[in-house]
Amino acid sequence: MKKVIITGANGFIGMELIHYFLNKKNYLVVGLSRKLIKINNENFKSVLWNNQDVNNWGKELEDAELLINLAGKSVDCRYTEDNKTEIYQSRIHSVRILAKAIEKAGATIVNTGIGWHEARIPTIATMVPRAA
Repeated sequence: MKKVIITGANGFIGMELIHYFLNKKNYLVVGLSRKLIKINNENFKSVLWNNQDVNNWGKELEDAELLINLAGKSVDCRYTEDNKTEIYQSRIHSVRILAKAIEKAGATIVNTGIGWHEARIPTIATMVPRAA
């Protein structure tokens, strides 16, 4: 059985991904979030993480096939300067703490990606980096 870790699992996309992988029948899904998630399925495990340090949740990465990071402040808010800063910083911080956990678990990052979408509201980034 393949193990999938989803951070920010209690959000809209996280919940959809949990159900997607559980419907595949050959995945153990671990949802990392600040609140326990109640899903009655033997192939689902909810684990608390605080997005501040690597504690018990870090060991979940040891035998994981896939890590999907959705953690961070919701973008469903007014785009004030404070909110934009918090959104930006929450994503940077979650990636840094996950990198520490990955290193501690002895895992290897095979591929990473970034999603970009167009919205009717202003986006946070003012410049999109381009690959060389």
